[in-house]
Amino acid sequence: MLLLTSTSDLLRVITSTAATVDVHASWVDLNGSTVTPGRTNTAISSATTTPVVGSPGSSTARNVKTLTIHNTHATLTTSVNVVHYDGSTAVEVAEATLGPGGSLVWVDGVGWYTVPAAVTPGANPWDAHVVAAYGDGRPGDLFQHLQRAGNVAATPTNITASVARCNSFRLSADITVNRIRYYGVGATTSVFRVAIYRYSDLARLTSELAYTTAANTWGSAGSALGITLSAGVIYFMATAVNTTGTTAGPVCIGGTTAATTGQIQSTPAGLPGGLSLDSGYLGSYAFQFAVTTGALPTTTPTLALAAAWTGGVPAYWLDAANV
Repeated sequence: MLLLTSTSDLLRVITSTAATVDVHASWVDLNGSTVTPGRTNTAISSATTTPVVGSPGSSTARNVKTLTIHNTHATLTTSVNVVHYDGSTAVEVAEATLGPGGSLVWVDGVGWYTVPAAVTPGANPWDAHVVAAYGDGRPGDLFQHLQRAGNVAATPTNITASVARCNSFRLSADITVNRIRYYGVGATTSVFRVAIYRYSDLARLTSELAYTTAANTWGSAGSALGITLSAGVIYFMATAVNTTGTTAGPVCIGGTTAATTGQIQSTPAGLPGGLSLDSGYLGSYAFQFAVTTGALPTTTPTLALAAAWTGGVPAYWLDAANV
């Protein structure tokens, strides 16, 4: 049971983004032997705290029979926290991260459960949920690439504080990114920093996100970022470091390029015809740009071809979940 038993009791929902969230609540009130049903509908469209079940009257116990919290937004993801408030103490009773079309449901006698959005026939199951910042966004492709021999994780000294290493990607569906996930291969503290850029205008879409890595441990940069990336648009990840060091941080795509002989020596803008990043067809391409003491600018300078890198370019997954 989910009970409100005093004239100060409330159920509240806390949302983390401006996603449009519809809330339906149904209950029964018991006053002596008198049973009175009731219900309320609440529309939420901002990051806020909203009462969704009001207080019962005097000498009345309100039993919430159903509570449905549904994210109706087409692209935004939001966390929802359900809080029972008795007038002085607020206690969280449930929490979930809801992607577009997702729901958190309470049913008396059953409990809490989530309902994911229906997958459009023919769509990828990971669309709008989690993607790789690589190729067309297939998260499994990046796993396959990184779980075979030959990849070399770059150290801060390898990258240097004067270059940002970059990798482009082009997604097949829109996603709202809340966390940038990486896998650590060594222990570093706020040395590596990452940002997402849009290729068409070289604009930084996130803030510069410094992160800490631990050996053989997953980590994430940013929280509740709320950055919407659109299908078919070229974006790229840029990774820089603010100091030197011999300990590698995140796992990287690719190995050491001892010399540029035999390597494709073309800037992103120099790719021809349909291969050009400007055409919007190509997904992954590695390149770099100059930075000062590892700072990632709001707009990048001219993009340059990848140099003879020691180690590869750091790998990332983009997650709509903010957990």
